Amino acid sequence: MIRTPLRPLARILKARHQGENPDAIERENIRLRHEEMRDRDRRRAEGRLLVMGAMFFCAFIVIGGRMAVLAQSEPAEPRASAAGASILAQRADIVDRKGRILATNFDTHSLYAQPQQMIEPERAVR
Repeated sequence: MIRTPLRPLARILKARHQGENPDAIERENIRLRHEEMRDRDRRRAEGRLLVMGAMFFCAFIVIGGRMAVLAQSEPAEPRASAAGASILAQRADIVDRKGRILATNFDTHSLYAQPQQMIEPERAVR
């Protein structure tokens, strides 16, 4: 970029000789520089927007392609599978300082009543 002075001497001397205000030359040069900077910034911003638009377009194409592949594939129910043998964990007994059992686990049977499914719940209570 070639930098030009804000107050070029040749133009200022010519303007003074003709009786014009040399500050107008400086204002015009500043305006031209600002227009160049604005145009350069605008081109840069437009380029960035173009790149971002292209990236979003590609992302939507990829997502649409994946959706099309899934739509064309055969539906299948997922199957549960165990990687190995099942882990059977048993809780340890709770003992005191001398090793006597304070609490342990027993396998027991459970009985549940669901009154909303009973025909005569009052009779079952007796």
